[in-house]
Amino acid sequence: MEKNQISINLESVQDRMSGTKQIVDTLSKLKLAGYDYVEILHCQNPDDGSTWRTILDDCGLKASSTHELFDDIKKDPEAVIRKANDLGCRYIAAGLAQSTVWEDQASVKKLIAELNTFGRLVKSAGLQCLYHNHNMEFYKSKGASENCLETIFNETDPEAVGAELDIYWVQLSGASPIYWCNKLQERLKALHLKDLGVTGGSFDHYIKTPVPVTLGDGNLDFSSIVKAADSVGCEWYIVETHTNWVDGDSIKTAELSYNYLLKHFC
Repeated sequence: MEKNQISINLESVQDRMSGTKQIVDTLSKLKLAGYDYVEILHCQNPDDGSTWRTILDDCGLKASSTHELFDDIKKDPEAVIRKANDLGCRYIAAGLAQSTVWEDQASVKKLIAELNTFGRLVKSAGLQCLYHNHNMEFYKSKGASENCLETIFNETDPEAVGAELDIYWVQLSGASPIYWCNKLQERLKALHLKDLGVTGGSFDHYIKTPVPVTLGDGNLDFSSIVKAADSVGCEWYIVETHTNWVDGDSIKTAELSYNYLLKHFC
């Protein structure tokens, strides 16, 4: 991992993204915290006619990628491509296909066909689609030889559909982020970095709840994960500290996470 491979998904500062004025203030603070790149989130937009590109330029930042809902992509794929081109970024991360019924093999096959279609369209525009996982894709039908995420990457076109692997959801689903880095090989273009901890809760609640925590404060083996991702040529390491902020401060949490990566991996 190099410093210029670190980005942050803007869901990490979702409490500070209401309107252009606050967006500019927040992005300026992320720049001061050390970030040079951000991943633009589908649901956040300026409210005064400003463009994301202008805001990023004014704040001294660049876009590593965009992060889009796949159902939104299907409505207007050309608009998503124009957005990425306007931002000057190569990667469009697509995920949370809410219309997919993961227990229905035909529905999963439909998603795969749609990913191939969009991925090839994106490729023809000189960009690349990355599939972003959550935990639904780890559903495995009784008697099946593979889970849905394995089916997706086994049956999509490797030239058209790459991966933005969310290691938090991989680990929480009972799988290994290191295994998945090695499995995806050159298709792995980006990692979403969330550490996995447990809540403190009260002393009489013996079973705790898993939660995202500041990078380095949880239980994920980042050293081995980053080593595996580096070995297959992963290009982006994208912080996503979207809840459970230190002192309730999303900027502080983002800065602590950035400093952790800088100290241990750059």
